[in-house]
Parts: sequence; C-alpha cells; structure tokens
Amino acid sequence: VRSVIGGVFGMASLQVTLGISTLLSYVPVSLGTAHQAGALTLLTFMLLLNHTVRRPSSTLLKSLPVVVKANKYTRV
Repeated sequence: VRSVIGGVFGMASLQVTLGISTLLSYVPVSLGTAHQAGALTLLTFMLLLNHTVRRPSSTLLKSLPVVVKANKYTRV
C-alpha cells in the first residue's frame, strides 16, 4: 500500500509540474501529450490504490459477524 501511495504522490507532483510547464510554454504538442499520458497514469495509480485499500482482510471478514452481533442494539 505504501508503494502505491508513493506512486500516487509522485505522479501527482509530476502532473502538476507538467501542467504548469505546458501552460507556461503556450501548450506545445509534446508537453500536452506528456500531460495527457501523465493523467492516464495517475488515474491508473488511483484505481490501483482504491482497489488495494478497499480489499478487506480475512481477519476482518472472520470478525464481522461478531461485530454485528455486538452492535445489534446500538442506534446510529
């Protein structure tokens, strides 16, 4: 998980740098293309992070019925 988070932060930093460079250079095609590729890579990292974080552990799945029974009469 930590490596994916590091990848997200690294790509986000690169994406900001590419975006600013693209605007300051009056949008050359090469920087615009790199910025679009960076956006796709950042989206892929975000989807991977979402998939990794949302996966429940086997311990959590085993303890889930116990938690539900313990909080059966608790109002939210």
